[in-house]
Amino acid sequence: MRLEATISDVRAAQLDDVVEELKTTRSQIVEEALALFLKAYMEAKSGRRVAIIEAESRRAVAEVVSPSLTQLEWAARKEKIVLSAKGMKRVAPTPALPPGRKRVVGKKKR
Repeated sequence: MRLEATISDVRAAQLDDVVEELKTTRSQIVEEALALFLKAYMEAKSGRRVAIIEAESRRAVAEVVSPSLTQLEWAARKEKIVLSAKGMKRVAPTPALPPGRKRVVGKKKR
């Protein structure tokens, strides 16, 4: 499959540096990056997070995050919110009418 993506000049330079250092191709780096992202995605769907682990101490030193993974994590957290009428008015108050306008409740315009 052929894939085309637009990346920033800074990312392009970083990609070229990695390609040169590893003596590989852009396609190989993109393939591996996609594999890592898909693994992170599957773990996030299962309610887990991906972390960078220090080799010697075996402790997490950083967490792998991205906007897509964060969105997935938040979407998976479904909690019912119960809000009273008084609480709803505090959160979303009824907007004030412009001066000179009266609010008519229950009357439809024809």
